[in-house]
Amino acid sequence: MGDRRMIFDDISKLRGTILYRMGELQLTYEKLAERADVSPKCIRNYTSGEVERPRLDIFLKIMNALEFDIWLEARLN
Repeated sequence: MGDRRMIFDDISKLRGTILYRMGELQLTYEKLAERADVSPKCIRNYTSGEVERPRLDIFLKIMNALEFDIWLEARLN
């Protein structure tokens, strides 16, 4: 698949990434929700803009279900 590094400093990037990857994997809201162990409504809320501040646990479930590897990096100021 190659190296795709993304920084989610803007929630719209997260929405777009979820929708794009759903298309790549040919996943419906229901199938992604099943894979992520969340409700289809939760997926719709994340992709529609209803969620302004994603919860880390839900974010990780969705990204894992979309077959992304996640690295968290601390910013030291």
